[in-house]
Amino acid sequence: HLSGQGFRLDSLLRLADTRAKNKQYTLLHYVADSMQQERPELTNFYSDFKSVERASVISRESLIEQLDGMQDHMQTLTAELALHEADKDKNAGDTFEATMRPFHEQISTQLETLSSLVRTIQQEYKSLAAYYGEDPNSTPSKDFFRIFAQFSADFKKAQKDNVTRAHKTVLTPAKTAAAVTTA
Repeated sequence: HLSGQGFRLDSLLRLADTRAKNKQYTLLHYVADSMQQERPELTNFYSDFKSVERASVISRESLIEQLDGMQDHMQTLTAELALHEADKDKNAGDTFEATMRPFHEQISTQLETLSSLVRTIQQEYKSLAAYYGEDPNSTPSKDFFRIFAQFSADFKKAQKDNVTRAHKTVLTPAKTAAAVTTA
């Protein structure tokens, strides 16, 4: 999936699927080895992704949907309070307005703050997705962040596998030499 700017992010996940003949060494193992040799300062890149795993389980689209629902409920409450206030004579002794008015004021403020945060999330996500060459309108935020979370986990595993493989390579000649000496 090449795009005009390079490659699609989901291609990162395929690095772990592209295997050598021995089926244990993947293209991702090669990338991790190469990074360790050429740019070791970059091999801990995933430490910059501390919030990515949590972001991969939160749907921006779901947040927007939930906010819209809360705003609809708030409009209903606003209308109910207006009706109740207009019919004060009919509602004498009713505690609805006395109970709901302070709640309405408190929640209105909190809902505005939440709405502002969701707008910021939308803007930041669109900017981030565009930076990585993804279409923010067709790539759900959950999927976008899942790619980074999964790639980070796969990369860590490849690094660990490479260390294990290197230790086995070092230990194998030592074991052979020990066996020859005892024989």
